[in-house]
Amino acid sequence: MILPSIKELKELLKVLRANGVTNYNSTDLQLVLSENFTPPTSTKSKAEEIMTSEDVEEMTQEELDRLINYSSMSPLDPVSE
Repeated sequence: MILPSIKELKELLKVLRANGVTNYNSTDLQLVLSENFTPPTSTKSKAEEIMTSEDVEEMTQEELDRLINYSSMSPLDPVSE
């Protein structure tokens, strides 16, 4: 099964919502859309947020150590099925 990319899914969702479609079925994908969808208010995802110096000043030493340790780790290899 090959799923579309996130960008393609977003475009598909836009088209479906614009046309009032709440159920979409294909051979690889089944979507059930909410009738009362409210788009996110923020244009940045949590992953895209940048920490400011004020954020760092508010962190405890333990939180800083964990962040430094996490950022120094190499990403894990994806698991192939």
